[in-house]
Amino acid sequence: MDNGLDIPMKLQNRFTWESDGKLDSWHVMADEGPVRGDCDDFATRVLYDLADRSWPRFWWWLVSFKAVFWFVRSPKGGPHIVLWVRGYGWTDNYKDAWTVTAAPHSKRYPWPWPWVAIKLLIGKVDKT
Repeated sequence: MDNGLDIPMKLQNRFTWESDGKLDSWHVMADEGPVRGDCDDFATRVLYDLADRSWPRFWWWLVSFKAVFWFVRSPKGGPHIVLWVRGYGWTDNYKDAWTVTAAPHSKRYPWPWPWVAIKLLIGKVDKT
């Protein structure tokens, strides 16, 4: 893989936002082609690609706080997930690059890795 700087842009080029519906669940979207998902699906895919598509590395980065999902308020006031990775910065489905701040979002709190695991498990069970 490349150095990871262009991962958000490459994903943004094939990403279409779509709500989970009634049950919030997280997914790692497809490797290739057009994909649909919401902010947490986008952030999860970016981290998975940055971790060289390795689940052990994905989880190690979360457990060791090299990467953290943050629950924030979007500029419109709604709930939103952004990804912060040490050495890269912040990204989400509103941006096509890494940035040094989470702006324009207001930070609220980090999303603990056990909750990420639960949301991904719900995504495996909920196929709607």
